[in-house]
Amino acid sequence: MAGKLIFVNPPRALLIDFGGTLDVPRHWLDRFLNHYRAAGVAIDRARLDCAFSHATQLGYASSAELRQAALDEIVGFLVHHQFDWLQRNPTQHNLEFASLSPSSRVMLERSICDGFVDESREATGSTRELLRDLHDRYRIAVVSNFYGNLRVILDECGFMDFIDAAVDSSAVGIFKPDPALFLIAMRELGIGPVDTAMVGDSLGKDLAPARRLGLRTVWLRHSLPGDRDGIEDRELAADYLIRSITDLRDLRW
Repeated sequence: MAGKLIFVNPPRALLIDFGGTLDVPRHWLDRFLNHYRAAGVAIDRARLDCAFSHATQLGYASSAELRQAALDEIVGFLVHHQFDWLQRNPTQHNLEFASLSPSSRVMLERSICDGFVDESREATGSTRELLRDLHDRYRIAVVSNFYGNLRVILDECGFMDFIDAAVDSSAVGIFKPDPALFLIAMRELGIGPVDTAMVGDSLGKDLAPARRLGLRTVWLRHSLPGDRDGIEDRELAADYLIRSITDLRDLRW
């Protein structure tokens, strides 16, 4: 492959994304979409994407007040502000948002939030066992565009005993795809690029910037419709492709 980096030895450290990688192998937007529909809300992905982006940016801007937020609190914050946007921007296909009673809105928000959180908690049990196994072989840092409370969430998931560093974009004021976020993680681990691999579900945000720094890159490819990254771009950013995060156990470097 043109431009492919050649490494002789296995990496000694892993940088791993959180959302869509360590929790549930699906973009948070797609997860929210499923839980909206499960709650009986008919909405298309493009419409929810606008509300999702609005709430996400508000979350980043509110990191000072969210830094101690637990998983149900941060998901509740996001859903609440997604509903705010949808009610302010109704379309002919989503007029129900404009006419929702306060009590109905509260019930829908709670249903969506509970479904999302329950799904996360179920998934992170197996991931915790994976991190325990990987930590015997690698130093591990979680690197995520998050809301200032990444350590709180990782501790809630039971991950912190197997993680050597956690780099939260809102806490440091740097967001992926800025490569500086990966440099911070490697500095905290005390390991350089040649000995490090980045594992994530986004070619653009996770792997391309890591590749520019000389890290090995591992793409967790979601085998679900609606993925944002195209398989045709893999050669540009990913050295390895995995279908499940548990494939890291037996990855042949």
